[in-house]
Amino acid sequence: MQFLKLETKFCYSFLCDSIEKDPTDNAAKQRESQDCSQKVLELQKRIESARSQIKQLPGIDYNIEEQLQRLDTLRNQLTLKQELIKKYKNISF
Repeated sequence: MQFLKLETKFCYSFLCDSIEKDPTDNAAKQRESQDCSQKVLELQKRIESARSQIKQLPGIDYNIEEQLQRLDTLRNQLTLKQELIKKYKNISF
């Protein structure tokens, strides 16, 4: 989520900078156009990087029901392990 917030801030500042600048001469317009094109390419690379990171997240290939079932199973395992730890702490040798 932090990555998406950073990307949103980047997009917002990029758009504000582009809108606020209004070059009047052609050379300045050409440079601004090249700068914008470069920034768009950078943004596309960042978006592609975010997509590849999302695809690598564990559990992303499960649907919501499978994720909830897995979560329930893991919680049950945690409870059992906590009970075992308590049991072994109370046993005196």
